[in-house]
Order: sequence, then structure tokens, then C-alpha cells
Amino acid sequence: MGCHLGDLARAVASCLRLPEERVIVIDVREDEVAFDVLLHELPAETVVGREADLLAALAAVPGVALGTGAHVTADGVLGLIALPEKMRDQLLQESARMGDEIARRVRQRAIVFPTGSEVMKGMIDDTNTPYLALELERMGYCVQRGHVLPDDLDSVIGAFNQAIEKGYGLVVTTGGVGAEAKDVNVEAMETVCDEVAAPYVVRFERPNHRHQKAGIRVGAGQTGITRIINLPGPHDEVVLCFEAIRPLLDAPPAAIATAMAEALRDRWAHYAGHSRL
Repeated sequence: MGCHLGDLARAVASCLRLPEERVIVIDVREDEVAFDVLLHELPAETVVGREADLLAALAAVPGVALGTGAHVTADGVLGLIALPEKMRDQLLQESARMGDEIARRVRQRAIVFPTGSEVMKGMIDDTNTPYLALELERMGYCVQRGHVLPDDLDSVIGAFNQAIEKGYGLVVTTGGVGAEAKDVNVEAMETVCDEVAAPYVVRFERPNHRHQKAGIRVGAGQTGITRIINLPGPHDEVVLCFEAIRPLLDAPPAAIATAMAEALRDRWAHYAGHSRL
């Protein structure tokens, strides 16, 4: 073999429609070349039944001569590359069906987190979690009651990431959306999610000893198929917001957040010193 190893890697990447920089040659022997694909996820349709295509792509690289028994050996999902082509459509259809079913089940799994030291210390009763759990269960969700989130940004981010990793499609928080420095749920949602909406409900003309932020926000965001919704803390406001978003749980985050903010603005419009947005 008298070829450039980079050409081999590029041939594999082109054949499988992968980024060139994600395919590398890791070992070369007299009758074997080993590649590594540096991707966490690989769509099945790019590899299933593609052995003949891949061998043809390698054979086209100058300096490469394939023997009569040339074949591809791979681990994991890449092992599907040697599947007979006649089974390709069947496997891809079954894979898509299973993926849709998994996604449906994830979307119907919800976890509800209350927030704050007052709840954690038992100074106030958590009436929000039982209410939301019951309402979501009535809507067909399988609901887990989460632990109380502390007033700490890194801890809340960690709880969100764990919920996502555990396959919850809906993560709901109550509290932690105020204008004090300890209120961090919206900021945690914005850190974790790719698509976010966090409109202000009220704004303050200037910060003071209690209100260190520009105002109070509620939020909704999405990452993958997981949606995170930040509700307020007072129970009557939780009920008000949930009724506003009940038909919108599958809507884009902006629609959810806007509905919550508008419901709260209408209630808070008469508050002195708060300008309606």
C-alpha cells in the first residue's frame, strides 16, 4: 500500500457522510487498516448495509489494492455496516419505529422539583408538587416527585442534567424565579437548554437590597426532546400558570413562557411600582 492515510480517512468520511475531522486512521498493518469514528452518535442509515460502498470507496484511493476476501469488521452500531443490503430497509424501518416509541415514552415522563430553603427546612409546606403531580398524571404523564432544589445555580444545573440523562421529557420547577440573587432556576434552564424563552413578568426601576435583578421572569426551554418549565412559587400562581399552559405542554418554549408571563401580568398589573410589560 503506497497511499496517504489522510486520503483513506477522507474516503471513509465521504462514503458514510461524516465530518472529515471525525474519522482517523488509528492502526495500519500488512493486511489491515483500523479507523476510529470520533462521534457520540451515528445515524443508522449512514452505516447499515454500506460494506460494499465503503470497500469501493477505499479501493478508489490511489495506492490501495483490495484482496478478494476484503471485508469490514466493526463494533457497536458500526457493526451494522456488514448487514446484507436486502435487510437494510427492514432494519431502518424497525429502528425508526423503536426510536419513535422511545421518544413517545420519554415525553410522557415528568419530574417536578420544588425549590428553596424554606421548603427544604420544612418551614412551608410544598403544596405545589402534589398538585402538579396529580394534574400531570391525569393528562397521562408518569410523574416522579423530585427532591427540593437548593438556592444554588450549579446544584440546579446538575439536577436538570441528571433529569435529562434519566430520560425525563418534562422537567417542572416551582419557585426560584424571583429577583433575589438566590433565585436561579431560570438561569439554570438557560444554561442547560438549547432553545429558551424567559420573559419578564415585572421589571424594577433599580435594584435594592432585596431585588438584585432587573425583574422577575418565568421560563421554558428545550434540549433534545426534554422540556424544562420554570413556574413561580406561590401556590395560587402555580395553579394560574399551569392552567394557562395546560394545552401548550407540547408547544414551543416561547408559547409556554409567554402564556405564563401574560397570566401573571394580568394578576400583578395593579401592584404599585410595577410597570406592565
